[in-house]
Parts: sequence; structure tokens; C-alpha cells
Amino acid sequence: MNRSIDFNDLEWKQLNEFAREKTVVYGDRSVRLLELRSGFLELDWCVRGHVGYVIKGELEIQFDDRTEKFSEGDGLHIEFGEPHKALQLRQTTLLFLIDEG
Repeated sequence: MNRSIDFNDLEWKQLNEFAREKTVVYGDRSVRLLELRSGFLELDWCVRGHVGYVIKGELEIQFDDRTEKFSEGDGLHIEFGEPHKALQLRQTTLLFLIDEG
């Protein structure tokens, strides 16, 4: 089944003072726009899987054994079960993500 998502028709949901999202859920997957503002810091490790694209800005993601930087125009793929967390941002970053788990 094909479905169109018009993010312009969705309301922003405030997650905390530094993050907000627009989300559509399909079973165990979510499709979302995620905006992280300067000062955002993820304290807990995430193990959800993500496939996405950096629309604007940049971010660093810490893994168990490395840190990777993603910039505007970069795609990203993080396997379900791989612990990771975003490090503190210095600028506003907008991401398109498909999450599993």
C-alpha cells in the first residue's frame, strides 16, 4: 500500500527544550522529521535502528568504539541493537529518519 506523508500538515511535538519532531507510525516503524537545537545532548544510549538523511546542519553520533560525524546531505544507517547516542550540538540540525524497534 502506498502512503503519502505531508509533513506540512503535521504538528511539531516538543520532546524537550532542545528537540521536537513530526512523526507518523506504521507498525514497528516510525517516519519522522527530527529537529535538534544547539545544546541538545542525548544522555541515554539508543538501540533502535535508524535510516536517515541530514537535511540541515550536522551532528556527531557516539558508538561503543567510535564517533562519526554526519553533515548536511549525508545519509546514515544504524543497525537495530547497535548502541549509539548523539553528542552535544553546536547548531540546529534537521533530520529525516525511519526508525525500527
